[in-house]
Amino acid sequence: MGPHNLGAIKLFASTAAHEISRDGSAYADSQLILTNLTGHPAVIVPNGLRGNDAPQAPPVDTGDDDRIGGPGTPVSLTFIGGLYNDSALLAFASAYQRETGFHHLHPAGF
Repeated sequence: MGPHNLGAIKLFASTAAHEISRDGSAYADSQLILTNLTGHPAVIVPNGLRGNDAPQAPPVDTGDDDRIGGPGTPVSLTFIGGLYNDSALLAFASAYQRETGFHHLHPAGF
């Protein structure tokens, strides 16, 4: 299982989270169900920047879609842990950040 015994930690990709959501609503709603309402710990870490092939952001953000952005904007990744496994989840997230270095990337102009 590895040196950190992190077997209970699961990564829910947006596709899996949408499947869990009862009505197929936004990804944030699925995370709310998986974490706040069940007590499972979650941590969000940087996961790079969108590439030049990313769709352009709309001229006006209506707030209806939290997944919008344009080329060079940051993306994140959510790790969800088992109940009472907060410290293992944070250790995993810290190791992920240390190994990837995504937290050092910044959008142009910042």
